[in-house]
Amino acid sequence: MICSEAIGLYRFGSMTVSANFSFTHATPIDPVAGAYPDVSIELTRKDETPKSPFYHDDHIIAGDQDFYFRVSDALAFRIRNGAHISIYCSGSAGESDIMLYLVGSAWGVLCHQRGLLPFHCSAIGVGNNSIALTGASGAGKSTLAAGLMCRGYSHICDDVGVLRPKANTVCLHPLEKGLKLWADAANTLNLPRGRRAGTDPAFDKYFVDTNSRLAQSELPLKEIFVLHESQSREFSVSVIRGTAKFDALLSNIYRSEWLPLLRKPGDVFQDIQRLLPSLRIFRFTRPRDLGLLDDSISFLETHLDSYAETA
Repeated sequence: MICSEAIGLYRFGSMTVSANFSFTHATPIDPVAGAYPDVSIELTRKDETPKSPFYHDDHIIAGDQDFYFRVSDALAFRIRNGAHISIYCSGSAGESDIMLYLVGSAWGVLCHQRGLLPFHCSAIGVGNNSIALTGASGAGKSTLAAGLMCRGYSHICDDVGVLRPKANTVCLHPLEKGLKLWADAANTLNLPRGRRAGTDPAFDKYFVDTNSRLAQSELPLKEIFVLHESQSREFSVSVIRGTAKFDALLSNIYRSEWLPLLRKPGDVFQDIQRLLPSLRIFRFTRPRDLGLLDDSISFLETHLDSYAETA
């Protein structure tokens, strides 16, 4: 990726962003006199770290509103004050890797520094609302969302969306990251594969086209499905209540393992408490077998249709 002396302006994640490179996931915009970007992103050859860290290991250095993580010897990110991202890269760092981590982990850290709640999910549109699929990495969120998209539902986001409480509802604001699928899942769904996501040979994921007009639209979020793997061929949906409902939200906050280094526990607790009354959260258990993917999609679709009829 080549740095530019000219600074481009973009729109990403509902924020105005300046960057000294081509920010391919964002929408270019024209400058407005007297307006300043919310976030500045700099591609640099200087590998600078937080000056007064309170935490340090081989990959992460954390200070107050100053967070650094190293991907490799050729690529590292420093995020400061919810407003600045510095990307250190040597000549061997590829554009696809830079973008993969910029709109993923780095942007997630930036959201946490701004007091926002990035949520680890894929989401689809049901009527005028959104439905989120969450769970551990590799749980099948993207695959199920893509399968529902193939059934005619609008695709809202992949991997991350930002949760925002508004009046008596919760809104999900997507990040314009595109939909990524493992090669075997894309083949099963008969979706043409686009460019590869990242250069790691073990990360065999590809972008696929969603053709969704809602991909950048904030929508009310009504239901969250936490994905679990069945040890049999059975399917089930059950309501999550009480402390388990709180835990389901907390454990699926994006980069939740970094939360102690990014935010005060009390602030996160209050944010989640504000979200809970407006959300229904379910446990969706199904076999992780691509041969049964169509059955999984049909089972979940039946629940979504019954919800749409009563909403």
